[in-house]
Amino acid sequence: MEDLIKLKTALDLIVTGLYEKERQKKKGEYFYSKRLIHGINLFQSLNYKYNPEGFDFGKMHEQSFITEYAMRPVAEWFQGWKNKESLKLEDQSFYYMDALVGDSGFHTFHVNDNCEDYIEYVEKDVIAGIEQRAVYDCLKSLDQNAYVNLRKFLIEHPVIPAKDLRGLKLGYAQNSIALQAIENAYEEIQKDCFVCPRCGWTLQKEKIGMRCQSRTCSEAVYIPGELKVISGNAGMLRLKRGVMKYIAVPGKLELEIYAYCEKHGVQSVLWPQMDRYDIEITFPDGTVWAIDAKAVKEPHFLKENVARDGGFPSGTYDRSFYVIPDEYAAARTDYRMIINQELARLGDRQTRCIRLYDLKKNQGKGETLMQDIKKRWKPYYDEKKHFLRLEQFVLFEMALMIVNRWKQDADANKGYIVFTKYQNIGKKQYVPEDYIIQNASVCLRKFRSEKMWKDTLKEYKKDEYAGIRLYDITEDRIVEKNTGNLVYAARKKDYLCYILSYSRSRDKRYATHGAYRYFNKNNEDKQIYITLNEELDEMICDVKRGGEPRKKIVITMEELLNAAEEIQEKRPGDPCARILKTNVIKAVKNGSVSIAEQLELDRVVNIVGMVGAGKTTLLKVLAYILDQRKKRTVIVTDTVAEVFQLYRYFRSLGCQCSPLIGKAERVKYINQLIGEEEDYLDEEISGYLTTNCLIDGLDTKNENAVSFGEEPCTKLEQGNRRYVCPYFEQCPATAMQREALTGNLVITTVAGLVMGRVGKLQRVFLEEAVAAADVVFYDECDRVQKNLDDLFTPATEFNMFINECAEPVSQFMLETNTRRLGNLASAYYAELQAKSPTVLQCVSNAVKAAKNSGNGSVLANTFSAYTLLDSIVDEISEATVKEIYRLMDFQTAEMSSLFDIMSRSCESIRSDRFEQLLAEWLDRREPQLKNNEKKIAVRKKIQLIITLIFFDRFVMEIGTAYEDSQDVTMGYNELVGFIRTRFTAQQDYLPSALMGNLFGIKLTNEDDILLFRQYAYGRALLTDLPYLRVNKEGVPIGPHVVLLSGSSYAKGSYEYHVNADVNYIVEADRSVREFIGNTQFMELGLAERVSGSPLENRDAVLRDVVDRCTAYIISELSDKKGKILLVVNSFSQAETVADRLRANFVKRGCREEVCALISDKNIEKKDFSQYIRRGEVYKFDQKKARILVAPALAIERGHNIVDEQGHSSLSSVFFLIRPMGVPDDVKERSIKMNGYMASKLFEYKENDLYQKNLYVRQEATKFWNRMNYSAKRRLDYLCDKEIKRDLVSTMFVLILQIFGRLCRVTDASKETPTVYFADGAFRKKIDAEDGFDALNEMYDYLKDMLSDEEHGEIARTLYEPFFTAYEGGIRHE
Repeated sequence: MEDLIKLKTALDLIVTGLYEKERQKKKGEYFYSKRLIHGINLFQSLNYKYNPEGFDFGKMHEQSFITEYAMRPVAEWFQGWKNKESLKLEDQSFYYMDALVGDSGFHTFHVNDNCEDYIEYVEKDVIAGIEQRAVYDCLKSLDQNAYVNLRKFLIEHPVIPAKDLRGLKLGYAQNSIALQAIENAYEEIQKDCFVCPRCGWTLQKEKIGMRCQSRTCSEAVYIPGELKVISGNAGMLRLKRGVMKYIAVPGKLELEIYAYCEKHGVQSVLWPQMDRYDIEITFPDGTVWAIDAKAVKEPHFLKENVARDGGFPSGTYDRSFYVIPDEYAAARTDYRMIINQELARLGDRQTRCIRLYDLKKNQGKGETLMQDIKKRWKPYYDEKKHFLRLEQFVLFEMALMIVNRWKQDADANKGYIVFTKYQNIGKKQYVPEDYIIQNASVCLRKFRSEKMWKDTLKEYKKDEYAGIRLYDITEDRIVEKNTGNLVYAARKKDYLCYILSYSRSRDKRYATHGAYRYFNKNNEDKQIYITLNEELDEMICDVKRGGEPRKKIVITMEELLNAAEEIQEKRPGDPCARILKTNVIKAVKNGSVSIAEQLELDRVVNIVGMVGAGKTTLLKVLAYILDQRKKRTVIVTDTVAEVFQLYRYFRSLGCQCSPLIGKAERVKYINQLIGEEEDYLDEEISGYLTTNCLIDGLDTKNENAVSFGEEPCTKLEQGNRRYVCPYFEQCPATAMQREALTGNLVITTVAGLVMGRVGKLQRVFLEEAVAAADVVFYDECDRVQKNLDDLFTPATEFNMFINECAEPVSQFMLETNTRRLGNLASAYYAELQAKSPTVLQCVSNAVKAAKNSGNGSVLANTFSAYTLLDSIVDEISEATVKEIYRLMDFQTAEMSSLFDIMSRSCESIRSDRFEQLLAEWLDRREPQLKNNEKKIAVRKKIQLIITLIFFDRFVMEIGTAYEDSQDVTMGYNELVGFIRTRFTAQQDYLPSALMGNLFGIKLTNEDDILLFRQYAYGRALLTDLPYLRVNKEGVPIGPHVVLLSGSSYAKGSYEYHVNADVNYIVEADRSVREFIGNTQFMELGLAERVSGSPLENRDAVLRDVVDRCTAYIISELSDKKGKILLVVNSFSQAETVADRLRANFVKRGCREEVCALISDKNIEKKDFSQYIRRGEVYKFDQKKARILVAPALAIERGHNIVDEQGHSSLSSVFFLIRPMGVPDDVKERSIKMNGYMASKLFEYKENDLYQKNLYVRQEATKFWNRMNYSAKRRLDYLCDKEIKRDLVSTMFVLILQIFGRLCRVTDASKETPTVYFADGAFRKKIDAEDGFDALNEMYDYLKDMLSDEEHGEIARTLYEPFFTAYEGGIRHE
């Protein structure tokens, strides 16, 4: 303790000495600061004591201390100190200070903000006599009115002409104290300088850079020629630096709040009771807020100030707030947490530390229902005495009210289930009450979380709330109390009113006048500054849309054919009319099939048709008719290239249409659309994708443009606020975002629908579609269904990220040190990349250690730090549980006693030090966990939990560093794409993930870490979209949905079967059906089994299969004119096969070229005669190569590979593998779980919301466990019939869709296709009596579907031609 006091004294003297040395120095004279030298001496004596071996006597002088200590963060001063734990440095506010001074060059320094904040907020007694105190003491001696007026004047006039100052003095001629304050406040400007555009004080050129009153101003980037000049000795005065620093700068924040209140008509008073606090706000309902604005950069200084004051000053107010500038909160994300924790420690639960943005967002609303409710609660609820804040208490009571309203005997511990929205899955009948639960699920969204619900319930049940709460929890049931003697007895009525009227609004403004900044990572100076002077209304209104039920749309067959003929007139040669005249559309009602006379679009319409039957043709004609009727239509398709193909098509018809794709990955999309020999896009597409930016054109300092898709359309910053570009309504860069709100027809992808942002307010397009679209078309809806589930269930392998890092890290290390140091953001990202293999090995080792200690069952499936902690809560103390939870929370982690131990968890694959530190911690906290095998297993699990918490932080840090340093125009890498996804707005529409919003990891067989997260039940956007929003009468107000596919009717397939009644069947022309029925299916009878072989041998087996198939391939090439598709399981396998086949061709003298499909994210330079990206596969017809090798999932849908007449260019397909999912794929399992529950809920009849939602959670968990069990068994021994049927039906859909690439038929006289099954794994093993025979299983599945009495006609229309050919060519038993 004695040394800590000595250290604090030393720091006090050093800070004070540096300050006075800078302020009192004179030109040509050395200023000797006795305080500074004595402080250095005190520090050096401690330095020698704690670091005798590293102490350098040769550096015991002033210059060395200033350059090697004062110019470095204080935390670095203690490097090498031994036994410093007794000093508890991490608990001291000074420990977190940045450098005290900055280097001004030529042996000069300038005091930094941290130094001045330390003086002002920690050691106020040392600043007596400086400028600020001299002025403040005079101000405090004035009356309240004079105090406010004069202080406000000083803040608003940091620089003032002498004549104006004389006028001010004249006004206070009779007030000597005021005159003294003015005299003490200002000084004459003697040197030429500029007006600082940031704070309004003086900005002076010094030896290095500009100098202002703060480091933030000094280090800002200023635009040359745009600074206002002040000439020295020209009769201008400025506030003295201390007055500017401590009165004017914080005062600007105070006046900004005051002005905002005035603008919104909210009563406010500045510095009430002679500056008891800064602002008092009184709302129309009488609620009073007290505000203390704090412009202190370092939160620990403010923390000590708050502690010294004992919390917020007392007064007659309802709520109190410390308000900090937004940029301080952004720079230190834990700022508010540090202050709020200190307030909680002091027992001040009425005060919160918030951002300026938070204050404006809340107080600008004026009288709100929540404020009214809290006002009524005010006499009865003392937040200082209760753990739950009043608003949290109120919201939870609302949640209990809703649960009790729907299920009076509900288990209180499972109340969260009511807010999951599972009841909307498969639901078609709605009542007015559904509007209540819809709004409650949004405004009470936090209680969807099981953990949040249970933690709040545990607190609510405590005796301290017994006298005020509305509900008692008796035997786990929610029991409403008699309100006769209850305070605020009418609360239920107010609660319900709040829920029914709840809505969220957005507030944005245009950038109009002044200096703004934006971010451009393509330049060395990332922050770009520009000046605008635009005349327009800055406010942007939030206009609510929709709310009316959609009326049924009827289109007769005659209208359909007439429209097709109109299309043909506008586009000569268009096949729509011919196809519709030759194909037949049948209606399905109650199992009965008949020729359709009209199409009725009402809620969900499911249209199925054989592959190649003309479903896309029907979609085009329907969309054309809807455009003519001025209906708002959305088409959701598979790829960006398809989006623009359809856009061009409808534009040529004169439709009012627009494409909509995301802003990220723009260059990747351009590559998909541009021709191989083209240098730029055509005008129509260039106007959307390669646009210019007027804002970027104002940047005259830099040479690199902002990347496509990263234009600052809504991200122009001024101060702490983001503004919308004033050219938003005219600029081509925002054309898609604008037209999506006004056009009749929007064409987009699944990602565009779900995640695209539109309009000046940047709403998610999904909101717009639900609110305003009349019809949403889903082409290839079964694929869309899988994509939706996939989108809301991101997963990635960590080792894939490591593999992606190998080349960039190697290149970075080959750079010169100067280049590496030139980009610190890239250097830090490279550091994280290089550390990743070590982190992965540490996590893997921790998992294995936990497994080997008896935790195998818990770790067999997906797990996380949270799930592991839940599994041991009964075996460790509550204090340890809380400490680990504190470590898990990013905002409180650094306060945890485990934080430093966690930091050691992955620093080396030698984990001895980490294990030792954790063992010592556990010995102190949990001594019972020693010397027992079961208890050791708990210790190992805690060790794994700590490691996983570090891993989670490490992954998040990678995401931040990546976005700070990398160009993302070609897209994000897999890991960062996983990290940045959140889906916050979308979750307000969708049912929760079926087992709760999960985050977990899984150790793979290759010791890799699979990261997995599940947010929501994505496929609800397909079959339940019309019902996701209802009006107050309970009537659904979502758009009609039209589903189209050739394989969505595949009962038993949890991935692809769409659970919606079939309404219409599109039957292809007889000649097309016969053409497909004549397909040749052939088995090659190979013994080689690629699928199911060990991973380390699989490529070798695949090469053997290629060798065996080469003769068949050459024969096909010589016998047919068409091209050949070879199907594999991955992009790497595609390259393996292509390389082998090319080598075989050389040996056999065959000169045909082979093309391998590669990922869109593959940006390596390739010979594109041998490779083609997935998004460009439709261009394969134009390539010389006649053989395409492609992964099954990359080729099954999307672009057709057709010739100029629209006929398939492919004539043969070889299945070199058995196309089946990976049994251990966590992501695929979650999709299957969604499909399983969709099938169950399609038949579910129970109307009880609580019971249904509980059933969903329980049944989903059971099925997940069934899948986990089945995944451990080989296919030959798979007993679960439902899971086996899913595998077979899903394999059939994949094969059918790939087969569909060959079935684009415009000329039935051409050669019929051939399908080869090459992989021996399509059959059971030759020497096995029993086993999984894929071809036989698929035959039985198809035969059962086609012979089904109730729905057989649907199956026969879709699959009979395929089955006829398959049955004729494939042996079956």
